[in-house]
Amino acid sequence: MYASPNALAPHYSKFKVGERLLLTGHSHQAWPDVARDAQLAAWDDAAAHVDDKWSAAFAKAERVRRGFARLLDEPGATIALAASTHDLLVRWLSALPLRARPRIVTTDGEFHSARRQLDRLAEEGIEVVKVAALPAATVAERLAGRLDDRTAAVVVSAVFYENAHIVPHLRDLLTACRRHDVELLIDAYHALNVVPFSVEAQRLHDAFVIGGGYKYCQLGEGNCFLRLPLDCAMRPVITGWFAEFDRLEQAAAGRVAYGPGAPRFAGSTYDPTSHYRAAAVFGFF
Repeated sequence: MYASPNALAPHYSKFKVGERLLLTGHSHQAWPDVARDAQLAAWDDAAAHVDDKWSAAFAKAERVRRGFARLLDEPGATIALAASTHDLLVRWLSALPLRARPRIVTTDGEFHSARRQLDRLAEEGIEVVKVAALPAATVAERLAGRLDDRTAAVVVSAVFYENAHIVPHLRDLLTACRRHDVELLIDAYHALNVVPFSVEAQRLHDAFVIGGGYKYCQLGEGNCFLRLPLDCAMRPVITGWFAEFDRLEQAAAGRVAYGPGAPRFAGSTYDPTSHYRAAAVFGFF
C-alpha cells in the first residue's frame, strides 16, 4: 500500500519519521498516530462520564496487562500496573521481611531505579551485597552463591542496560532462591520487546518480573508493570487505597486488608491517559 523505504511512516505522521531520523532507540520512541487518538479519547471519556469514567479506564488497564502478558509469553499472568518501575519496586521492597532478613543481593549493573533505592537502603542499615555484573554469563551462578538464610531478596536484570549483555540461567538462580526462601525480582525492562523473554520457557513462575513500555514498546511514559507469582500473598507496607478498591465497604479497623492478586500492589488515584495510549499502541501492533 505504501512505497518504500518506510512503509510504516504514514502511521507515525505526528512524529514525522518520514522526514527525520530519531536516534533515540534507548529511550523515547516515536509513537504511532493511534496513541494521539487514544489520548484524546481519554479526555472525551472524562468529559462525557466525569467520575463514571473509571469503568472505561479499568478496561483499558486490563488491555495493557494483557499486552504485557503477551510480551512475557504468559497469557494468564498476574500483573500490577503503575506509572514507573520505581513505584512498584518501592511497594515490593516494603513487603519484604527486612526486619528478620535484612539482606538483599544484587549486581553492580542495575538500572538507576533499583541502584539508587538499594544504595539508600544500605545507608539505613540494610545489607546490600553487590556482585560484579560482568561476565553476565556467570552472574546468576555468582548471585546464587551469595544467598544465605538472612537474605530477603535478589534483584537482577534480564539484560544489563549499560552494555546489553543478556543474563542466562535465571531459572537456576530461581531454584537457589526457592531453596533459601528468598524472593527473586527480575528487571526485564531492557529485554522487553527487544529479545525474547518467556516466563513459560524459562519456568520463572515463582519470580517477580518488573518492566515497562517507555523504551522499546512505543507506549510512552506511565506504563510499567510488576508480574506476580500466582500465589503471592505479600502485604506491602507502602500501599494505596486502590489495594482494597473492591472491598471498601467491608474495610474495618484492625488488620489492613488487601485485594487478591495484582491489586495488593496497587497505589491510589492515577491518570489513566497513559493506559488509553498503551492499549491503542498494543492494538496497533
